[in-house]
Amino acid sequence: MKIKFFATYRAITRCSETNLPAEEDILSLLHEVSRIYPGLRNKILNSEGTDIGLEAIILVNGRNIVHLNGVDTKITDDDTVALFPLVAGG
Repeated sequence: MKIKFFATYRAITRCSETNLPAEEDILSLLHEVSRIYPGLRNKILNSEGTDIGLEAIILVNGRNIVHLNGVDTKITDDDTVALFPLVAGG
C-alpha cells in the first residue's frame, strides 16, 4: 500500500511517500507508521493511541476517513493513504 506524506509530515519522515504492507485498518496502519517514524506518533494519533490526532487529516483513495469508518476503515494493498497535517491560514 502506498502512504503519502504532506507538509510537515514530509519533513518529519524525510520522504514524500513510502510503500508498506497493508494493515487491517487505519488504526493499525497509524501504529505501524508511528513505529517506523516515531516523530509522527503524537501528530497522527491521540495521546491514548485509539484515534487520529486532532491535527491530522487522513484520506484513503482521496476520501476522508471521517466520512468512511474513521480509524476502523478497512484498507488493502491496492489503497493509497494520504496523511496531511491540519493547517490554517489567513
